[in-house]
Amino acid sequence: MIAWPREKDALYWLCSTTILCLLLAFLFRLPDALLPGELPYYHLRIAEAYFTGWEDPLYHVPLPLTPFHVLLAAFVAVFGRAAGFILPFLLMVGSSMLFYFILKERGVPYRVRFLTVLLLATSPISVFAGVSLSEASFSVFVLCLGFYLYLQSLFPWSSFFFLLALLQNVFNLAVVFLLLGYEMWLEGVSKQHTWFFMLVILALVIHPFRLDPLPETDVYKVITDLGAPLGIGIFTGLLLLFGLHRLWKDKYAHLAMYMLGILGLVSWFLLGNSIAVYLNFYFSYLAAWGLLSLFESIWESALLKQFTIIVLICGLLFSFLSYVNRIGNAFPDAPMQEAALWFTQEARDGLVLTAPSRAFWIEYFGSRRTFSSPLNPRGEDINRIFYSRHLGRTLDVLETNNIRYIWIDRAMQHAIWSKEDEGLLFLFRDKEKFRKVYDAKGIRIWKVM
Repeated sequence: MIAWPREKDALYWLCSTTILCLLLAFLFRLPDALLPGELPYYHLRIAEAYFTGWEDPLYHVPLPLTPFHVLLAAFVAVFGRAAGFILPFLLMVGSSMLFYFILKERGVPYRVRFLTVLLLATSPISVFAGVSLSEASFSVFVLCLGFYLYLQSLFPWSSFFFLLALLQNVFNLAVVFLLLGYEMWLEGVSKQHTWFFMLVILALVIHPFRLDPLPETDVYKVITDLGAPLGIGIFTGLLLLFGLHRLWKDKYAHLAMYMLGILGLVSWFLLGNSIAVYLNFYFSYLAAWGLLSLFESIWESALLKQFTIIVLICGLLFSFLSYVNRIGNAFPDAPMQEAALWFTQEARDGLVLTAPSRAFWIEYFGSRRTFSSPLNPRGEDINRIFYSRHLGRTLDVLETNNIRYIWIDRAMQHAIWSKEDEGLLFLFRDKEKFRKVYDAKGIRIWKVM
């Protein structure tokens, strides 16, 4: 038998577990004390730019004004660059606790609530959301807060947070429609719903569609244990199947949940990994039902049942720890920061050519514009330069696009070129046209003469 914590103590255990899991992920980043991934540095640069005006100092275009960036700017004003660690941590912990209370308000059994938040704390997606700045994490938090206040009949406050979510991006419109549609299906239409739909129309007029361009995935690569950049673990996937089997015993009583899952998966594959941060809560809820069904099921062999549960729990921990380790080894690292800082010593003329994934680090640490970025990959133009061995043509492209520096690090080189003298690497032999100005710890920078 499993000794479940008393319900009045559950929040303490769940909050402590969530905090400890995220702190473990932070510990793996301590050697360099740098946020993992690319997008956090874009968001930090935008938030810090609010203090100098309403124009992007690098690209001389209006800064994106969103509730997330305003909140991040406030955190930067108080905590400095540590805001990049503190804000996602608080958003993830807050979202998990709010989800627990939402499930409680909807009458979900205590054990399912407890297992849901426990699985949420150890989910690879939660690890990512808790240590990396993303708009999706902010959206999930304000949606959870708005919906919880709605269930508490605190209409003015719930409207405020729903409006923040809608102003952040229009994908949240679909989430709000689903939430309110589910409530109308359960409780019937009320005056409050009319006001909410007026807020929806207002948000549509004010704000365009936008999502964080998190690393994309494909339909066959959503398992982190198999190399997905953001997804679920193998054993979580097994628990999802158990959970669906448990709910299917009631046949069509949970039809809304099945439809929600289908819509969520379609959105994930169409819109990218930003949607995984939203789906994480749905996955954890279903997996909790699956795990509970294993605990409560009666097997002919009690030993086999215990062995199966132990294997599943160890598998969940393995998925969590392997993803934490991956986060710990993720770029950028200290050598990349040092190389990017080198640009601050150089004259600020011309652009830097590199892989799009390196752009935000160079822009943030080096205050230097790049030729491409995750927001504007320019894949065809980059490939034309990287794989060309025609010196004259390549120099014309570089001159036309005002490219003055070329950054190549070891990992980037192995990913793009298979030989030491392939494409642009061959052209670097011309010392009159290309001069190596930085070479340290696997990172090289050439200046176009």
